Amino acid sequence: MRLSPYRIVGIATLVLAASSVVMASPSPSNAMDMTTPGMVTLVQGIPGKVINFYVNGSVIASNVKYGSVVGPISEPPGIQMASIRLAGSSPASPAIATIRTFVVSSANVIFQSDMTSTGAATFTTILPPSVLPATKQHTWVEFWNGTSTANIDIYGGPTSVPHPLVDTLPINNRSATPQPWCHNSCYDGGIDYAVGKYTFTPYASKSKTNPLMAARTINVQAGQIYLVDFLGSATSKPSTAMSLVLQFAPTVSLSSLTAK
Repeated sequence: MRLSPYRIVGIATLVLAASSVVMASPSPSNAMDMTTPGMVTLVQGIPGKVINFYVNGSVIASNVKYGSVVGPISEPPGIQMASIRLAGSSPASPAIATIRTFVVSSANVIFQSDMTSTGAATFTTILPPSVLPATKQHTWVEFWNGTSTANIDIYGGPTSVPHPLVDTLPINNRSATPQPWCHNSCYDGGIDYAVGKYTFTPYASKSKTNPLMAARTINVQAGQIYLVDFLGSATSKPSTAMSLVLQFAPTVSLSSLTAK
């Protein structure tokens, strides 16, 4: 198992403080592009709610139901304030969740609403890998625990050979370490997979008895990057647990990573 070591090219180190944003001075070869829009994908992971998504006070998607994916939406790059409100609420009403986040020029960013184990709304930024692995016919597969189960184990692999894949994936977390440049509120990484057919099944951590939801099988194709997104509650009556698969094209080449 190999985690993606790559980050989006051209991003200066971001230090998000309460009152300021400090950017490390980039060299001319990796200066942040502040003109080309980025691509924002919205995922609504709060069961039983219909949500409006806002960026910097303006609504970018309305009446988004649970399990829906919206986008990608073109947004200007840079630091953003994103929030979610219940559909029908006034734009001036208090948001049910707010994050200080960012849009990356010419790259994909996911804004996702989820719920915690107590049922509270939460809102997170997920940053998919931007470049494919160096090994040909390989790609990155990421996993996100957006369920109400505090920790999950994901079993998966070639459909004929299930094996433990991720141990103890915490709630609202996934298979990569937070990158310090985005202040540990976003993620950039994945697990290296060869092209092929794979099945993934989540269980409550350390309890491989009843799966939290139906297994998800995906055909991993060359030239694409995948996020397997587990949502909802397996203990609610009825269960709201479900999974989504998001697929992205890489936005950066290996040659640009090594360019002088």
